[in-house]
Amino acid sequence: MTKIELPIQKELLELVYPVYLNVPMLTSFIAALEDGATLEAEKSTSNKNSVEKGKLLEGSFGIKSAFSGLLGLDMKGQLTQKGTLGEEETVKVLRKHTEASLFIRFRQTLIENGLIHSVDYLEPTQIKNIQKGSLIEIRGILTENFMNIALNTIDSFKKISEMINNQPSKAVVQKGKQVTQSTSSRNQPDIFKSEEYKILESIKKDISSSKIQDLLFKSAVLIDGKLVNVIVPIQQELIGDNNFESSRYSEITLFGKVISKSVAGGDKINLLRRASIGIIPEEITMSLYDSANSMMKQLNPSTGNLPSPFVDELWFEVLPIALFV
Repeated sequence: MTKIELPIQKELLELVYPVYLNVPMLTSFIAALEDGATLEAEKSTSNKNSVEKGKLLEGSFGIKSAFSGLLGLDMKGQLTQKGTLGEEETVKVLRKHTEASLFIRFRQTLIENGLIHSVDYLEPTQIKNIQKGSLIEIRGILTENFMNIALNTIDSFKKISEMINNQPSKAVVQKGKQVTQSTSSRNQPDIFKSEEYKILESIKKDISSSKIQDLLFKSAVLIDGKLVNVIVPIQQELIGDNNFESSRYSEITLFGKVISKSVAGGDKINLLRRASIGIIPEEITMSLYDSANSMMKQLNPSTGNLPSPFVDELWFEVLPIALFV
């Protein structure tokens, strides 16, 4: 495997934080490199006198190492305990990693050994030559598929409409008479009663029930004047907290393994392929896309077009190990 030189100071441990982390994939890689891995490591040492104990515990477990030291943490301490020469005592030190710290050490080790393609620093020809199975990093913005964008926006307008309709009735004066204005007279827009809306709503539920969703990761990397798109299959069960949602539409870094690519163009990929809608003909999908666009513009005329459900330009499909900041 060719060693990859990155413009990163290798002697420094870069502190990053994953907002999405595929822990089974991460620990499998580490276990392969380390001949087994665990989040905890216990070190037992027998000492025969207090002098030897003191010297042992004043040392440190190295934080700089290659694969053999991947799980090491820097720990320093001193034992000031009296003992009698000839006595034997076992000293145990427990070191514990978090899942995030394991990722930090794993990534740093790969960088030091030149095993990551950092797409942002590569020339166009080098990017095109990235092979399936390669580990890559790329900065960009993670976006939603068009159906979720449309339905989330439409649902927000619907909730606002319901809030307005649920306002208490008001007494108004008409020609000297006091008349009660009924809330039933304030109807919701017809868009929420349409068949198209009901169809899109059921599709959204179908997409949400899928264990994996394909999201589009938009980078700033250009090849022949075209942006490099990255399709990211996200496992819903691995999204554990609000850090992932809070990172949406902000620049983050994707780290993962290339599983397919199209650098010549013409190979189209459907971002809704994981759900039932993925099996319907393209023209029907585009008809639903047009309906969603139309609804958005009815509610907000200044809204731009939704992103297409199909990606047919330059793209990589990357199985994510982590998304981090």
